[in-house]
Amino acid sequence: MLTSIALLTIAAAFTSPPTASEVVAYDEAPANLDPLEHQALQRYRAELMRIHGVSLVYVANDRNIVVRVRKITPALDAEMPKELDGCRVKVVSVEDVVKRHLHELAQIAGEQAFFKADVESFPDGQLVIVVRVRRPSWQQAEDVPTNIEGIPLRVLVAQEPLTN
Repeated sequence: MLTSIALLTIAAAFTSPPTASEVVAYDEAPANLDPLEHQALQRYRAELMRIHGVSLVYVANDRNIVVRVRKITPALDAEMPKELDGCRVKVVSVEDVVKRHLHELAQIAGEQAFFKADVESFPDGQLVIVVRVRRPSWQQAEDVPTNIEGIPLRVLVAQEPLTN
């Protein structure tokens, strides 16, 4: 009985939606720490979010205004401001984060169980790194990080392709 409860708890860790603390737990700075940057972000937030490809904007602990996108393209780079009211704007590509950490992501479930790592979206549009595995390894559940470079991470079992 105890083993079943433990396995269900571990399985829930792999599939549960993000908690409120995970959603805001990037490297986001408290509003009272950087009032100048937060004021600039509030002034330009709607304009930044209207740029095609932008999924999230926030002020980081390093006092940069961070714009999170799936992939940086030349068109997106040309449209993105380099600073707002004297505050530096830093664009973060989630696909580049996946490429930088691909070896680590493959080790989460072990080389044999790893299927692929990709960028997907939560229903609210927030980007998430998803590692799909051929078979889950419940023994490693406590070693799986909740995020990579502040981007939420989820491990899911890869489904068989549909056949005709």
